[in-house]
Amino acid sequence: MLFGIAGNMGAGKTLFLTAMANMWHNGGASVYANYKLKGFKYGQINDIEELLNVKTRPNFAALDELWISADSYNSMGSLNRLIAKRMLQHRKKDFDVGMTVQDWIQLSARIRRVTTAVFFPQIIKFDEENGKPTLLEIYYTFRVSDYLDYRTMKSFLMPVMDHLGKYVCDMYDTEEIIDEFDDPKVQLRGKLIEEYAGYEGMKKDLVAKFVIEYGLARGDASVVVDYIQRTR
Repeated sequence: MLFGIAGNMGAGKTLFLTAMANMWHNGGASVYANYKLKGFKYGQINDIEELLNVKTRPNFAALDELWISADSYNSMGSLNRLIAKRMLQHRKKDFDVGMTVQDWIQLSARIRRVTTAVFFPQIIKFDEENGKPTLLEIYYTFRVSDYLDYRTMKSFLMPVMDHLGKYVCDMYDTEEIIDEFDDPKVQLRGKLIEEYAGYEGMKKDLVAKFVIEYGLARGDASVVVDYIQRTR
């Protein structure tokens, strides 16, 4: 299932996402995340394609600030389309996915429209001694649409301490900057151009430029190498 987590900055989105990841881990799932976690075993991912190579079952992917890589303003970008494709195939690898955004409409429409539920967390209680959050009120809806108002939703309360009494907020770094996922096509383009670096006719050769684009479309750098070998 796909779970969206939305809300203003500081509302507790990553806090709730981390609590979910910890719950899935305690339930026996393997956890993968695009941000650093502490206190339990997980796999770090920088490339959405890495999720295709996992051998474990079941799995949970914690994707913080997913809109950075799958922004609705860039819906036709190659990385955006790749992420949407993988999100739509999450059941193939037995994944549940939690993803945070500040505004639900920020996220690519392809992903929004297949999301199972959207949660809007609000921190409502802090530890009086250390100021750490201890309780969330979670507004939720299973009627997912493009425009959501949490004030019309039902809610439940959720302590954000694990079963051992550890604070969930200590399981991640609230100041970590989330980077965009690596774009395989950008990486491949660099590799193709690098393969052409020693080819004198590269700048003038229109066929060479076509081969690069063809290699990108196929996702295969070998066509460039073959072309160079044939024409040198």
